[in-house]
Amino acid sequence: MQKKLDCIAELQKLGFVSVVQGELDEKDKILLLHIINAKLKNQKIDKDKLLKAIKQAESVSNDDFETAFYDAYNTLGERKKQELGEGEKLGLSRSFESFQDVVYKRSKTFSLKKQEYDVICTWLTDEASFDAFCQNANVANKEALKKGLENKFGIVEKEYYNMKIDGCNEAVDYLVWMGVRVGCFDESKSQEGINR
Repeated sequence: MQKKLDCIAELQKLGFVSVVQGELDEKDKILLLHIINAKLKNQKIDKDKLLKAIKQAESVSNDDFETAFYDAYNTLGERKKQELGEGEKLGLSRSFESFQDVVYKRSKTFSLKKQEYDVICTWLTDEASFDAFCQNANVANKEALKKGLENKFGIVEKEYYNMKIDGCNEAVDYLVWMGVRVGCFDESKSQEGINR
């Protein structure tokens, strides 16, 4: 029986995607579909186009997302398996470990940016939270602080999404390679459905 790798759970552990009440965030679905489809076509990710699609986030059903994502994941896994050939040599094993380190470092850096983004979002959308912060920090001019946060938000949001796109992009490559290593693609393509 083919082994299974739950890519969404792995991406969630890395902190690049959000799952709320068992459902992947709509923006994350769009982001991942754009990334994995670009990989299938061997294209560079157009961040501006992707950011526009994320902001216009349309609903994608879980079934449609999982079918599209895992079909693409399986195709990429088969390609990676052919690229690596029979058995992983020591040099490739070290390359995988180095790549894994890069992905985990990017995950940690992204988590700091996510905290900053989440805090600013909370303060700009939740007046009670903003007032409580101002009171605890003895802020004299709340209006000036609010205006400064609004001005800073655009910069932080762009940095946040750029880091998220870069992180997810590398993480998908990492998960494809990990899938090859754990045997997700060892059986014939007729068994692809098991990987979902």
